[in-house]
Order: sequence, then C-alpha cells, then structure tokens
Amino acid sequence: TGLRLAAGGEEFWTGKERKWNWMDLTLVILGIFDAALTGAGIPMGQAKVLRLLRFFRSVRIIRAFRFFRGLRVLVFSVVSSLLPLFWTLVFLLVTVFVFVASALQGAAEYLLQFPEEDETVELIKRHFTSLSTAWLSHFAAISSGVSWWTLFEALWRSHPAYGAIFVVY
Repeated sequence: TGLRLAAGGEEFWTGKERKWNWMDLTLVILGIFDAALTGAGIPMGQAKVLRLLRFFRSVRIIRAFRFFRGLRVLVFSVVSSLLPLFWTLVFLLVTVFVFVASALQGAAEYLLQFPEEDETVELIKRHFTSLSTAWLSHFAAISSGVSWWTLFEALWRSHPAYGAIFVVY
C-alpha cells in the first residue's frame, strides 16, 4: 500500500481504484495498530472491534475478481440475494409459528376437556406439551421424522378445525 501511495501520487486518492486503496490503507493502519497492541502485551479480548475489522481483510480477495468477471458477477449475485433470503426465512418462521400456535391451542383445549388418559391425550402430551415440542413435531411432520397422520389424528380428535388447519400446513 505504501509503494502504491508513493508511486500513484494523487491517482491513489482520486483514481478509479480509490475505494480499494482507501480500504487497503485502512486495513494496513489497523494491522499496524493490532501489531502494536499485541507487542505491548495488551490482550485482544478488550479490542473486539479490531478483531471484527480484521475480518474485512478477507474482502481484499474480491479485488482479484476483476480478472474473473463471471465469478465476480456470481459472488455479487449471491451476496445481493442474502437480504431477500433473510426475509423469506422470517416469513417462513412466522407462518410456521402461526400453525404451531394453532395446534397448541387445540391441544390445550382437548386436555382441559378430557384430562383422563387415553390414546389422544398420550399423543398430545408427546407432541404438543410446549412450544418447542410442537415446533419440533411440525418440523418432523414435513421432514418425514413423524408421520403427519399421527399428528393430524391427534389434532382432529381435539377438534376437526384443528385437524383441517394442520392439513393446510
């Protein structure tokens, strides 16, 4: 970075590569600061921000991508799709939560009406005793961990509406 600064002169600060140059200069300064702190015996546990900024050194590899246009386009496409992926996952989790909460409501109503032990109470206690077990049961139903029919049958016996909601899920 120092050689490029000396050789480039004003072009270093204003040229088309100026953003990369600024990033390189910042990373070099942070590296010197990090080395000075480490050499002085100051533990890096106190400087978490510096460790985070060290991560950005890995971004420098993207500079090499300018020679590989197709790869650069692919990497930027993946990175730009991360935000829509995040919101898709949020939407999916909220949707599943609505179905899980519905199933828990049906299970609770059944247990209040019929507290005596029978086959349905046993199924409900196994699959719908808490939010986490109901969530896991729903996941198991869509990933072939538990037969969806078993969960449907327990919810249908509690009330046909809850069975129908589970079928929609």
